[in-house]
Amino acid sequence: MKTVTLLVALLISAITFAQDLAEYGVDTTQTVPSGLAVGSFIPVVEHRCWSNENITAPNAGKRQLIFFYKGAWNSKAKGFLSDLKDSLDRDKIELIVLTPELEGSTKRSEKTLADIQVCTISKEDMDLYEVGFSVRPQFSNLLKLFQFYNLEKRTEGDAAILPANAMYLVSTSGKLIWRYFNYDHRHFPSVEEINSVK
Repeated sequence: MKTVTLLVALLISAITFAQDLAEYGVDTTQTVPSGLAVGSFIPVVEHRCWSNENITAPNAGKRQLIFFYKGAWNSKAKGFLSDLKDSLDRDKIELIVLTPELEGSTKRSEKTLADIQVCTISKEDMDLYEVGFSVRPQFSNLLKLFQFYNLEKRTEGDAAILPANAMYLVSTSGKLIWRYFNYDHRHFPSVEEINSVK
């Protein structure tokens, strides 16, 4: 009897989790990544920034915060990015923003993204970082309808792919020492928490 009760509880939990993910736009019929684990070494990737500079993550000798920015439609992410710009200890941590948006695709992000390293991230690189997920067609259509945002036109490739609500803090040796990973695009950690990571 206990085994049946446990199985029912696990099934209900799995269904609830899938419903939550669907609410956040995640297509649960496709692979749903869970991000890189703390303690792992992140893949070495060279990104072409909107400033026409190349930036490599990880970069030996520099502590880096990689922030996966969904785009201008996510007002909470824009607000958090402003907090990062104002309060992140940028003398000790280099901020890198990776977004599926193409440079110049929106005017709504220009002020928010000024004075930081911003690079367009491909689906392949999102896969390397284990953050990219397929977006439910209904969610993609809502973005088009209410936010004037077309994922297919603003990202590389034909698929509607977004990164999870994720951040990776990388040590000077390239090891992932802290991460934030969530599919709920409305919640973020405090900048103080990031600054306090040893």
